[in-house]
Amino acid sequence: MKQSRVLAKWGVIAALAFGVAACTATEPAKPTAASDAANQRALIAEAQAQLDHRDYPRATVLFTKAVEADAKDPAAHLGLARSFSGSGEREAALPEFDAAIAAAQGANAGLAAEALQGKGVVLLELARFDEATAALTGAVEAEPRLWRAWNALGYRHDRARDWKAADAAYTHAADAAPAGAKATVANNWGMSYMARKDYAGASDRFQTALAVAPGMTTARENLRLALAFQGRYAEAMTGVEDKDLAMTLNNVGYVAFLRGDLSHAEAYFLRAMEASPAYQEKAARNLQMLSSLKRVSAAPAAGGVGAR
Repeated sequence: MKQSRVLAKWGVIAALAFGVAACTATEPAKPTAASDAANQRALIAEAQAQLDHRDYPRATVLFTKAVEADAKDPAAHLGLARSFSGSGEREAALPEFDAAIAAAQGANAGLAAEALQGKGVVLLELARFDEATAALTGAVEAEPRLWRAWNALGYRHDRARDWKAADAAYTHAADAAPAGAKATVANNWGMSYMARKDYAGASDRFQTALAVAPGMTTARENLRLALAFQGRYAEAMTGVEDKDLAMTLNNVGYVAFLRGDLSHAEAYFLRAMEASPAYQEKAARNLQMLSSLKRVSAAPAAGGVGAR
C-alpha cells in the first residue's frame, strides 16, 4: 500500500523582539521506495499472522490491500489465495494462485512451487483431477520437499487405485514432512491401505501415526476400525473412554456386520444400546437391518426344497 502523505506540523514561534510573530513550516515528507517496501512487508506480516490464526476474513482483507498496493508481489497473491482457500472460496483462490506463480517466475522459484502446490490441492478438492495432478507434479519437480504436494498426490493415486504410485508419493511425503506433520501423512497412508482392504498394513500406518502423535483421535479411531476388520474386536475396544463407548461399540458392530460376522455384530449393537440412550435408535436400526439379513439368509432359495 502506498504510504499516505504525512501531514506537516506547523510550528509557531513567538518573536519577543519588537513584538513580531514569525511562522516557519517543514516540507511534507515524501514516500520513498524503501518506505513503501517496508510498509508492504509489514502489511503482509500482519496478514500472515491472521492467516496462521485461521482468521480467514481478516486475512483476506489485509492480503487484498497488499495486492492493491503492489499487484506484482507474489507473496501478496499467494497469501490471498490461501485466505480464499481457507474460507472455502476455492474458485476465487485459483486466479490468485496463478497470479502468484506468474509474479514469482524467475525471481522466486520456491514461492512459485508453493503456489503450484496450493493450486493443485484446491483443484483436487474441486475434483479437477487431471489439472490437479499436473500442478502437484510440477510443484514437486520444482521443490521435492513440498510434503503437502506429495501427500495430495498420494490421495490422487488412491482414487485411481494406483497403489504403487500412492506408496511412492506417501514415502516422499513422510520423508519431507516436518515432525508435526508426520502423523498426518501416516494416517492418510493408513487410509490408503484401508481402501486396498489391506487392514494389517493400515494398522501399521495408524500405529505409526499414534507413535508420533498419541493424542491424534482420528488415527486412533481409524486403528480401531482396521483392527475390527481383521476380526480383532477385543483389541479394537481396548482403551475406549466411557464417553466414546457406545459409538465405538456400534462402529465395531457395523464392521462385524460388513464382515458377515453376524453373531458378533448383534452382540456389539446390543451393548451399544445398553451403553448409551443416545445410541439406542442407531443401534436399533442396525439390529433391525441385521434381523432382516438373517431372515433373507434363512429363506429357501428359489427352486430349492419346498419351491413350487
